[in-house]
Amino acid sequence: MLIGLRAHPDLLFIATSNVPEVVDVAVVSRADVVLTFPLPDCEAREQILKSTVEAVASRFPGFEGLITDGSVRRAAEAAEGLDGRQLRKLVVTAIAMCAEAEADPSNTTGDDLLAAIAAAGDAR
Repeated sequence: MLIGLRAHPDLLFIATSNVPEVVDVAVVSRADVVLTFPLPDCEAREQILKSTVEAVASRFPGFEGLITDGSVRRAAEAAEGLDGRQLRKLVVTAIAMCAEAEADPSNTTGDDLLAAIAAAGDAR
């Protein structure tokens, strides 16, 4: 197979992982370029959470209260160590954890968001 790949010098393979510690060293050693990106800092976490809340708020306008009441900022501070995918899922998890949000996600509170972060931390 390697001979076939040499016939395509402009071929580019891209691989990603959110758990680099489980990627085999032999795979990494064969890469010409390895780029490592850190987990999002507090400002980036806040922006990810904010954009996700805004997306939900486009259908349920009261949901934006999580931004204006400071809940998104508190959640960003509490969510250290989570990646962007996990942060976006936190918003959905917070809605799912709130019984009052079943009919209207706008009933989700900052405490629900913090509980979702705690649950994500327990899952790690």
